[in-house]
Amino acid sequence: MRTILGLSKTSTSIGWVLVDGRDAAAEPLDFDAFDIIDGSTAAPAATARRVRDIATASGFTVDSVHVTSSGNVSSLCDALTECGFNDVVSVPLVEATRSWGRDTGYANAMEKTAICVFGQDSAALSTIDTRSGAVQCVTTTVTNDLATFISWLNFAIVADGTRADALYLIGSRQQLDNLAGPLDKALHVPVVATGDAQIALARGAASSTGLCTHFATVECGGPAMRTRALTMVSAVAVVSVFTLSSAASSIPLPQGRAAQPAVPSTAESVQRPAVDVPVVPMVLPPPPPAAAVTPDFVVPEAVPAAAPEFVPPVEHLADPLPVEHLPDAHGVAAPGPVAPVPAPPDPAVGAPDPLFGALP
Repeated sequence: MRTILGLSKTSTSIGWVLVDGRDAAAEPLDFDAFDIIDGSTAAPAATARRVRDIATASGFTVDSVHVTSSGNVSSLCDALTECGFNDVVSVPLVEATRSWGRDTGYANAMEKTAICVFGQDSAALSTIDTRSGAVQCVTTTVTNDLATFISWLNFAIVADGTRADALYLIGSRQQLDNLAGPLDKALHVPVVATGDAQIALARGAASSTGLCTHFATVECGGPAMRTRALTMVSAVAVVSVFTLSSAASSIPLPQGRAAQPAVPSTAESVQRPAVDVPVVPMVLPPPPPAAAVTPDFVVPEAVPAAAPEFVPPVEHLADPLPVEHLPDAHGVAAPGPVAPVPAPPDPAVGAPDPLFGALP
């Protein structure tokens, strides 16, 4: 089963839901919410990995992650991409709030819903009109003073003259424990701080995109789908109009992109013939060089003359060898003439004289 992981992060908590893409109401297959101390992207990225592993072990496939954050959502998207998620969709916090607020308003027959998200030292209140989808957002930093904060909420909820039908609180468990009771007593609207409220942004992120796929399955839904209240049917109808309008706005983009490649392709086809035409004149100049080639034949005649020059060096190398042998032969004959030099032994014939002189 192919699923979508909705992930929300505030400065105090993380919420996630696993939604079946074929469920028109985007009912979560699984969900959870917990508090965080570190506001970095490490905790939500690790949460997404664990949810994916559990979903895979259960036979589900997480096709994409729809993430929203009260902080820097781009850095969170980068962290999820590094975790191996190929399809990461960034959903603005206002869009996630609007999507969930309208679905909840239609399901519970409320004209207006309010969602208050608590940070470390601030609070943001979003009021969603169920019919028009208009969202009004205000923030404050006076959360430490309970009396001042209650006064601010009373004024913000009825800022446009109409009071919200319910107020949903999203924050850490400690904040909710300290504020839920006093706010419920002081405000003139129901205050909800349950687990469903903690995953409201995650559900809004998961259902803010891909609603067209949900609606494609509404017609063939199971008995649970057929037994939904009339308010839910009207909610699906209105949300479908909102979604289809957004989907229609995205359809022209691919068409525009498809049309753009077609224009360059024709331009390229025109450029190619234009390039071929100048190539033909370029072939004409080679004939004149062909006439000049004939005188070049004289140059090759000089080249063979140079070729013999390379042969003589080889002969010279052979000549010195026999020359060295010739001196060797003369050297052997030289000792011959030296032998005749002692020929003066003729005067040596007088040598016997000393002998005769010695005899007497």
